[in-house]
Amino acid sequence: MAPKPFDYSGIMKAIAAIGKYTAVKNSVASELYAYGDKNISAKDMTKQLFVGDYGDQNMNFISDAKKQWNNASNDIKKYPAFSKKYKTAVKTINNIKTMFEKNKADLVLFEQISKESSIKNLNKSKGITSVAENRLLDIVLDKETNRMSGSLLFTNQGVGVLGSDDQFVSVRELMDGYQANLVDDKIDKKVKNMINEFGYASANSGQPEFLEAKAKAAVASLVKEMGQNGFAGIRSLAYDLEYNGETFMTSENNLVKTLGMTSDQFNADIDAKTPGLSDKEKIIMRNHTLADAYTYKEEDTLQQGFEDWLLGVVKNDFNETQSAPKIKGEGKIALNSVLNKDNSTMRADKSELATAVKNIKDKKSFGVDGTIFAWDEKAGQWKYQKGKLMVPVPSDPANPGKDGSAEAMLFIWNYNSSIANALEINTGNNMQVEGDNSEKSDSTLQVFKNETDSIIN
Repeated sequence: MAPKPFDYSGIMKAIAAIGKYTAVKNSVASELYAYGDKNISAKDMTKQLFVGDYGDQNMNFISDAKKQWNNASNDIKKYPAFSKKYKTAVKTINNIKTMFEKNKADLVLFEQISKESSIKNLNKSKGITSVAENRLLDIVLDKETNRMSGSLLFTNQGVGVLGSDDQFVSVRELMDGYQANLVDDKIDKKVKNMINEFGYASANSGQPEFLEAKAKAAVASLVKEMGQNGFAGIRSLAYDLEYNGETFMTSENNLVKTLGMTSDQFNADIDAKTPGLSDKEKIIMRNHTLADAYTYKEEDTLQQGFEDWLLGVVKNDFNETQSAPKIKGEGKIALNSVLNKDNSTMRADKSELATAVKNIKDKKSFGVDGTIFAWDEKAGQWKYQKGKLMVPVPSDPANPGKDGSAEAMLFIWNYNSSIANALEINTGNNMQVEGDNSEKSDSTLQVFKNETDSIIN
């Protein structure tokens, strides 16, 4: 299935300058803006309404209403209360008052939406549709461009925006389709604790089999808690809960199910149809395409898919931890030639080593002794945190090589065999490394309690 067309025109037009109306119109707008009839409440109307794309129409709308009001007022004074013209005049004034109160309320609402737009943009779900996101961005950028406020149009039904496709959107409909990210720090921490409890910690405790029933119950409990927010809560879990850079929606299984193609196939399809897009643009397009994959009618399907995915994440963590080489003793490994944030020898415990092995294999960032290690894809280097900078890991002075290389990474980890495997370095017979069955080696650090200076008790 080909991706749906993606339109950046809303963003591009929001960047364009307005400045289309003359100083004469500005003076007319100022006169209308200052007009203070308490029933019409023209004083509440922003000047931008009269100098934007539809400034002339809005000025005519106000002027016509003012004339109708004055004519009706004169009829009320002229004709007796029982006459048809008197009753028609009263009805006209009431209609004008109602119409202007609607417009005034919509302007107040638009101001409120504008004030909240930046926060809503920061907290938007990855499941927001392209239309809703572009409209939200137009509102955020309006502070600089005045494009959105310059496109406001007065009508008898209230204020709205007339888009480039001549579609009228009421101010009350501007935020339709907005989806908030409901996965807060509390939920994120709960998920990480769940993965640790039934994954890493369970496997390291000697538990022979994955506790699937208990893990499944924990996942169901999470879904029930988020389900208190209705479909929006379940939807946010699926689109926004991320583990190792993946959500349920962006998982390969779901991509194949919803788009009929893998992520690589999707990107290849985009490249063929729209060459030259950046990775960020492709991700936005993919997310917008996925945003329409599930509606409230498929809530049960979405919920089941998410639960299966998260249970699979937990189970995979258990299996990977169980199959990872175990570290002997209770000590810590001292790393070569790198210092921690306290400028002392950096040391890794068993948990940090296991995480390092896993994330080095996947070229993902991880922490050791309060210090961040990360793979720089652009530079093709392993780097670590040194002060406020990320710098390449140093190579072995006794066997000079390239800083940031896989060999340099292996050196700072004291040629640990698990790290060597993760880096896919075949040590052969020329390099001695710590092995799971070896007892001692002159060129390697073994993790045995109270045996060398490289061990902390």
